[in-house]
Parts: sequence; structure tokens; C-alpha cells
Amino acid sequence: MNKIIVTGGLGFIGTNLINKLMKNKNNFILNIDKITYCSNASININYFKNNNYNFKKIDLSSNFNLLNKTILNFKPDIIFHLAAESHVDSSLKNSINFFNTNLIGTLNLLMSVKKYLNKFKEKNKNFRFIHVGTDEIYGDLELNSKKSFNENSQILPSNPYSASKACGVIVAKTWFRNFKLPVIITNSVNNFGAFQFPEKFIPRSILTSLFKRKIEVYGKGNNIRSWIHVEDHVDALILVAKKGKVGETYNISANFNISNLKLAKYIKSILRTKKIKTKIFFVRDRLGHDKRYSVDNSKIKKLGWQYNSNILEKLKEIVQWYLDRKNLNYFKNLKKEILRKGL
Repeated sequence: MNKIIVTGGLGFIGTNLINKLMKNKNNFILNIDKITYCSNASININYFKNNNYNFKKIDLSSNFNLLNKTILNFKPDIIFHLAAESHVDSSLKNSINFFNTNLIGTLNLLMSVKKYLNKFKEKNKNFRFIHVGTDEIYGDLELNSKKSFNENSQILPSNPYSASKACGVIVAKTWFRNFKLPVIITNSVNNFGAFQFPEKFIPRSILTSLFKRKIEVYGKGNNIRSWIHVEDHVDALILVAKKGKVGETYNISANFNISNLKLAKYIKSILRTKKIKTKIFFVRDRLGHDKRYSVDNSKIKKLGWQYNSNILEKLKEIVQWYLDRKNLNYFKNLKKEILRKGL
């Protein structure tokens, strides 16, 4: 049996990762989450019904003793570290929360893992710590750039969110170098899929269309993002845990780049087929708005990973998922959370 801890397992990617891991009956999963406004708390009660699943409410940034005790008792073989504050807009207003979670939380977790592996030395050979990060730590490219960031690119974050995630990566690398912790780092492009909190661009555009008949786009909508379906990302994480090399970084991308305006227009066209009319409105641009993201995925493809999703077809499925009213019950204060955040 594989004993796996997922931190932030009530978040969007964590939910999908646990869902995939539970399909293997040999996996025993402990979900550690502090439960914030964007946690899918009802999933913990109603969705994850499995004898091989357990949940522990812990704030990684402030409850080291409970975290340490939990890890020592559970004796994990793998930790997928996804717990994070992740909304760029919110990071512009309340930066301290992001550094507490993404830096201090990561630091506490690494220190706890060090204690665990020092006590159970037989675990050192096969244990893996997968630090799940973001391509935003590399900063941005010019709109007309043909370049892509690779794993050796300079870390040059552009906003408080990506800066806090970059700090977590640097700490993880430090713990690998100094204490030989079996850390592997992944950096993914923008995800979309089922269970994504409605403050993010794709579900927010769907729901503002449903409730307010509008899609809001920052600036002129020229900023380009790279997208991946969450199921492809989850497959990459599981593969990295099995085949990835300790101390290495792997960028995860489906090579699908599109401007925010074009994506908004595509969502609008899908909604039109559902008899939902909406208009695109341009709103004041975000502070320090990154122009273009793009990362090279050739390194992880050498492990045997490939993305299987057709992004535009998956987008049609996700529009329908959010239009299904029963799925909206997973989220609290829905109409409040789709309001714009940040500056």
C-alpha cells in the first residue's frame, strides 16, 4: 500500500489529484487542508467516500507541532504539496497571507519531513516530496516572443503570488541541497477543469455570463496565457512521483497558448450554443499584469508523459459542468466570489 499525503487536497488541483489517486485501491490517502474560503469543503464530506481516505485540518503555517505529529504517525511514502494561496488578484491586496502559506507553510512542511526521515531512515530511499509550483515564478515574456522558459530559466516573479511561490521553490531546493531531502519540483501552466474555484478566469467568465450576462477582461485582453486541463496535470504529477529524478524540476505544459480576449470569445461562443447571451467588457488592467507565459515541456515528456486532452473540447465540457446547478453547490457565497478582487 502507498501511503500518500496531499496538502491542499480540498483545493481545485488537489481535489482532482485525490480523485485520481483513489482509483488505485493500493493507495491510502491523507488530505491535509486548513480549509479556506476557496476550499471545496463539502467535497470532503460528500464526495470522497472511501475507506482509504482520511482528512486532517491543519494550517501548515501556524501549527507545526500537529503537522509534525501527523506526519510521524501516518508515515507517508509520498507527499504532494499543493497547499497554496493562488489568486494573483488577491495577492495584490493581502500579500502577507500568500507568504504565510506559500513560504512559511512550505518551510514548516519541509522541516517536519526532515524530522520524519531522520527518525525513519528506512523511508529515505523511496520517499518523494513533490512540490507543486507555477510557471509564473519565471516572470513573463513579451507578447510577440517565440521563446519559452525552461527548467534552468531565471526565477523572476512579477507579483506577490508568484514571488511567494518562488520563495517556496527556493526553500525546497535548499532543503534538498543541504539535507538531501528527496524533493522534486514541478511548475505548471494555468489549469482549468471541474471543481475550480469561481474566482479564476474560466469559471468566473462562465458564471458572470450566467448571472450578469457579461465577461470581464483585463486591459485590452492581449495578455497571453498557457493552459492545461487539470487531469493532464494530475497525470504528470503522478508520473513525476514514480519516475522523476530527485532534485530536479519539471515544467508541465500542454503547449496551448491563447490571449485572454480570444479565450473570452470562445467561451462566449460556447455559451451562445446553450442559449446564454453575454457581452465582453474591458476593465481596468491588473497591476504589473504579466504579458505572456510559455514553458518548454520537453523534459517531462522524456519521462513518458503526454497530454491527452483537446483543450477546446474540454472547455466545452467545463462550460457545461458549471452550468449544471448541482455542481455549484460545491462552492459557498458564489455570487460574492465571482466579483473582481485585487486592485
